[in-house]
Amino acid sequence: MGPGVTAVTDLTPVSAIEYLRSTEQVNEARLGGVSISSFDENYIRDRLRVKPDFAMLQYTLSMDDLRKVAIISREYGIDVYPPLLIITSKSARTIGRILNMEITAKPDPVGDALERARELLQYFPGIYLSSPGDFNSIIEVARALRKYL
Repeated sequence: MGPGVTAVTDLTPVSAIEYLRSTEQVNEARLGGVSISSFDENYIRDRLRVKPDFAMLQYTLSMDDLRKVAIISREYGIDVYPPLLIITSKSARTIGRILNMEITAKPDPVGDALERARELLQYFPGIYLSSPGDFNSIIEVARALRKYL
């Protein structure tokens, strides 16, 4: 930590947003977003209840979890952005470790990503691309999305 910086160990993203909104100086400020790292309904509601400007979802391949988040986010009027996981021979192992499950690389990762992007965009206003360890696949998918969506 730099000079004049105090560690705040008891401040969470949710309590930080609540605190900032309680001060006059930042009532109109865009406070950014929160991360949703659990798909438990109460956890999702707790994160969205403070009305962040947006929320980012952590990794999942479960459309049931994603649909649940989409429904809840509409109740709160919050834009939520899920990851589009690009599953390649370079990224599959890391994604599998994060999700604690066996993940097999897709024979056509770009085509698979395009298909899942179309499905995700039926429920969410946008997505973010993720392919840990394989930056080139992110570029390929971004180009394909621009061309085909």
